[in-house]
Amino acid sequence: SMPGRIIGVTQDANGNRAAVEGPVGKLTVYDFEEKAALLDKVDAFEAGSPQQIARIEFVDPGHLVVLDKAGAISVWDLKSKKRT
Repeated sequence: SMPGRIIGVTQDANGNRAAVEGPVGKLTVYDFEEKAALLDKVDAFEAGSPQQIARIEFVDPGHLVVLDKAGAISVWDLKSKKRT
C-alpha cells in the first residue's frame, strides 16, 4: 500500500494513475496498469524545501503540475521523471 494522502487522481485516457503525498512534500505517482510507481517519494519541489502539496493536476497522462500552499508551482515530466 502507499502511505500518505491521495491528492490527485488522473483522468487520463486509461484512467489509471494516482498521485499521493507522503511524507510531507514527497510525491509518488502510481500507474495501476503498469503496477509500478512512476515517481516514488521524490521531492515535489526544489530539494531542501519540503512544502506541503496543496494540489496536483495532470495536464496529460505524462505531465503533472504540483502546487504548494505558498503558491509555488512545480511541473513534472513523468517520462523523464524530472521537474521541467
